[in-house]
Amino acid sequence: MKKLLAALAALSFIALANAEPSVTLYGIADFWVGNTHDKGATTGSGGLAASRWGLKGQEDLGDGLSAGFVLEQVFDLASGATPRGFNRQAYVSLAGDFGEFRLGNVLTPLDDINGSANSGGDSLLAAISGVWVGFNANPMRQLYYATPEWRGLGAAVSRSLDGQSGSAVTSFRVNYNEGPVYAGLAWQTDTQSTPGQTVRHVFVDGTYDLGLVKLLASARRVTRPDSGADHSRESQVGLEFPFNEALVVSTGYARSTDTSADQQVARRQGYGLLLTYALSKRTAFYGGLQRNTETMKDTSGRLTAAGIHHTF
Repeated sequence: MKKLLAALAALSFIALANAEPSVTLYGIADFWVGNTHDKGATTGSGGLAASRWGLKGQEDLGDGLSAGFVLEQVFDLASGATPRGFNRQAYVSLAGDFGEFRLGNVLTPLDDINGSANSGGDSLLAAISGVWVGFNANPMRQLYYATPEWRGLGAAVSRSLDGQSGSAVTSFRVNYNEGPVYAGLAWQTDTQSTPGQTVRHVFVDGTYDLGLVKLLASARRVTRPDSGADHSRESQVGLEFPFNEALVVSTGYARSTDTSADQQVARRQGYGLLLTYALSKRTAFYGGLQRNTETMKDTSGRLTAAGIHHTF
């Protein structure tokens, strides 16, 4: 009888534990050393990806529903400094068979796929670093919805809800990822409080995995009347070589041209080489170089770096 009661108590405890929401601490610690054309020897945080820490939780609500949250903050591993608050992401979510809703400081659908076909990913050594213009990746106070994936096809849309600032960001993506093929399309508008200053991004990218090498390509057209240039036309091509399970080498070339009144006002180009070697499932060594030039202004940038990237 005592054994039976003990077993029932154990089962009750397990059921109660499974019903409780789970909270996970996660993050990235990334530090690099290198050399730049203007500073010489230098160090930094977030060479492969931004150093960050976060908390995420999820609770099973039953009937296929779950509620969750994410709180994420970027930090500088070189100095230990952190911005105020959870500056990268901070949102609550509701997910089910219908997909997932997020509300709060959420990364836009354009950002979801922005680095998917980049040579060098989102790293400082990517070919597009210092070449492509930026975009508003987390405009805050967003409502975000992502559809369920169906046979590799997925989509998402978001809209910022900040009526006080007089600006609004709307973003959309659709992407396909099945077998050797990945393809993505994204569109984002940033409507400014000043009339006629709306910034628009139209972005496409894709990869094809041949086994011995993966082909990478992406392109973007940016309408940016707030910058002194009417449009920016950008493109990038690259190759990724997985030599074995641990070693991957990525290289690519990127360019960007700014035009105003159908005249070129700026032209940038760059190339990058990135080597990553997995020391374990969580830790990798990386190194490489990136160079970019502004041909019409005769300026350039150069970075040679190596670092350690650890996830937890």
